[in-house]
Amino acid sequence: MDAAAAAPSRASEPQSWRVLLGQMLEHAHDAAAFRIALLGLEARRALLLGARSLVLAVVAALMLFTAWLSLLGALVLWAVQAGWSWPLVLLALAVASVLSAVASAFSARSSLQRIHFDASWRAIRGTPSSEAPQDAAATAPQ
Repeated sequence: MDAAAAAPSRASEPQSWRVLLGQMLEHAHDAAAFRIALLGLEARRALLLGARSLVLAVVAALMLFTAWLSLLGALVLWAVQAGWSWPLVLLALAVASVLSAVASAFSARSSLQRIHFDASWRAIRGTPSSEAPQDAAATAPQ
């Protein structure tokens, strides 16, 4: 009789494991769905904040450009009142603007050439930061 009584409990035992496994998978699915939804909300918030920052940066750049033009206009007016000729003042202003643009372009290009993602390459390679090479070229992809 003991064997007959034990048989039903063994038959129900796999069913309880299946239920438990199903519940575990359901909870894991719910947790993953929650984290993905949270990630989506945070990404949306980051996108909105980034867009706002971009708009504010454009407004600031326009205001700075307006101030620069006003300063140049005042400089031209002052130079003409000081006795300089209009063509000479405008030529000097154009040359100064071109030289400033060229210097800015070279500075931007120099800055872009220094982007190597050193910390990311150290993390990918598993190199501790204390043993990290000081030369940026050594960490660049090959």
